[in-house]
This record gives sequence, structure tokens and C-alpha cells, in this order.
Amino acid sequence: VGELESRRLAMQKENDPGASIVQYKIKEHVLCYSDESERWLNAKVLKVKGGWVTMAYREKDGRKMRKSLPEAHEHLRPKAAKKRKEVAELAPVQEEGEADEE
Repeated sequence: VGELESRRLAMQKENDPGASIVQYKIKEHVLCYSDESERWLNAKVLKVKGGWVTMAYREKDGRKMRKSLPEAHEHLRPKAAKKRKEVAELAPVQEEGEADEE
């Protein structure tokens, strides 16, 4: 099973206590759902610690933002996931710019 497939399976099993956790890396490009913008935005991982991922992204109005989410949170997913057929059940992706590294 490849890395992307492992991540997808972990995301699907996030409510299963025995499920494996998605592993993110610093500087990795991910997708983060913004409740404020009501869309998926590009983000860059700044920190991974204790099962939490801190990322930087820009809201659609250009404001720089930071957010920390659990690794298996439904509002965080690998950027490559949007191109995979097997994640079609996830919310549609609407991207807005790249996050700045701070």
C-alpha cells in the first residue's frame, strides 16, 4: 500500500480508535477547509507535534492565517488527495492561492 493510499485509509477511519493516523511532514503542501471561506484552501505544514498539525494559509481576502488541527481531522487532507478517484466522496476542492511559508 502506497503512502497516499495509507493516508486515504486513515482519513476514512478517523472515528475508529484503532485506525492509523495520517502522517504529515513540515513544509508539505496540504488542503485545509476554511469554514469562513466555505472552501478548501492550499496550506503549508509548519509544525507536526503530538498528533496535531499547524499550517499556514491565506483566506480568499488575502489574510495570512494559521490553524492547528488533529492529523486525522476532516478539514485537513493531503494535497495530492484531490486528484485521486478513491477520495471522490470528500467535499469538492476549490483552491485559492498558495500559503506563504512564515
